[in-house]
Amino acid sequence: MQPKKAAAILIVISGIILNFLFINASKPSAYDVLVSPSLPPGVPRITTQSSSCFRPGELEALKVWATSRENSFAVQLCNYRPFANPIPVVRGNQYYLKNTGGSIFECARYRRNHALTSLVTTATTQISDYANNMMNSTKIADRQSGAKCLARVYLHWAERNGFAKTESDGDIQPEFVQMWSAGVLASVYARYRKEIQAQARVLKTNSGKVYADVIHAWLLRLGSVVYTQIVKEEQKSTPTKPTGRNNIAYWRGYALLATAVNTQNLVHFKKSQQIFDIGMDEVTGDSKSNFASEDKGFLPLELDRRARALSYHQFSLQPLAGMANLSAAMSCDFLRSDSQLWKMAFLIRKTTEGSRNPSIFAQAAFCQVNGSCETPRNAPFSAFVQTAAGNGEPYFPLISNSNHKEIIRNRVTTYLKAKKIQFRDYTGHANIQRNLGGDLRFAPSYGSLKPTHPALRGYCRL
Repeated sequence: MQPKKAAAILIVISGIILNFLFINASKPSAYDVLVSPSLPPGVPRITTQSSSCFRPGELEALKVWATSRENSFAVQLCNYRPFANPIPVVRGNQYYLKNTGGSIFECARYRRNHALTSLVTTATTQISDYANNMMNSTKIADRQSGAKCLARVYLHWAERNGFAKTESDGDIQPEFVQMWSAGVLASVYARYRKEIQAQARVLKTNSGKVYADVIHAWLLRLGSVVYTQIVKEEQKSTPTKPTGRNNIAYWRGYALLATAVNTQNLVHFKKSQQIFDIGMDEVTGDSKSNFASEDKGFLPLELDRRARALSYHQFSLQPLAGMANLSAAMSCDFLRSDSQLWKMAFLIRKTTEGSRNPSIFAQAAFCQVNGSCETPRNAPFSAFVQTAAGNGEPYFPLISNSNHKEIIRNRVTTYLKAKKIQFRDYTGHANIQRNLGGDLRFAPSYGSLKPTHPALRGYCRL
């Protein structure tokens, strides 16, 4: 080929490449599309179904963006497997239509929040899935390499102070995301603490710092962030409008306990226990009356969610079960009294029944919001018809390994058997040994995590 002709071809090819890059550079990313206040054709302004807020392919495109090279890091100890970058500043916004009890989505705001939290969701999911896959392997080599990789990943997050700050314009949602995310990473670390710590204690940074020390300091900071959220909320409490009695409070309690397992901070541990006790007190019913009573097992404030009352009961049960399981693994059981065991049994039973027969929660929510089942309806009953499971929050996995044993279900079932209690729910199924489905799917399953710190051991009488 003649030099001039070759040069001409090269110029044409270069032009095509530059044109392609220019077109794609000017094309908005999936993230840019979703954070835009403008809604694409076919997406409603408001809806009771969160999935209606997205056009086909949008969520898939967002996932591709969130897992792209620009949003990832890779290190030698993980065989250069990519993980989402640490996120030092958490963003997000609330998205329910005001005065609807969190039952109607504003699509523009929901889309924006989904995009703002996509990197958080990607990061927590990747770390959780990797930990469960590697640390539950039957191969010793997999578990050892997995522990080394996780120690390195957690060091990276600690060095960059992941989830340390929030950015918002007076919106509380970033604090929720921060708290959920801290709970995820702290609980994953707790679940595989023994193996990860064995590696983190011997590995050192280039400056000579021990991985375990850097990670411990970071987890303590995360716990302090959650603790500050709790205290701030408690300061708002009044006799007529008490705080700390809803699903957000329970999730904060769980996140705080998940960090306390790793840091063994007694103040944080006791505050988590206080929140758990309040949560159990909120469950309707007591052990002195008929177990099958229809008014047992509800969380009153979650009934105010109207069409999402069932979803929020499912959502509330996860951190309450998580705190019970995690404290039991620490040999400092929160679920320690007969009254609390009854209440947990009521909550599991009612949520399970509602999962199979949502009309139970539709009727209960109607009665709660109207103040009576007999009074004239202040809202059409259709506003209380339960939607599909799932409360619209981003997916934050806790310990979602495929082999988890649903400890809380087994504990409560054993307790009921010991008391010679049997019952049938509204749908005629046998007791809570069966058909829990997704209600406790993410309740973590732990081994023994007995504390070693003298103050915490003394408090737990170990």
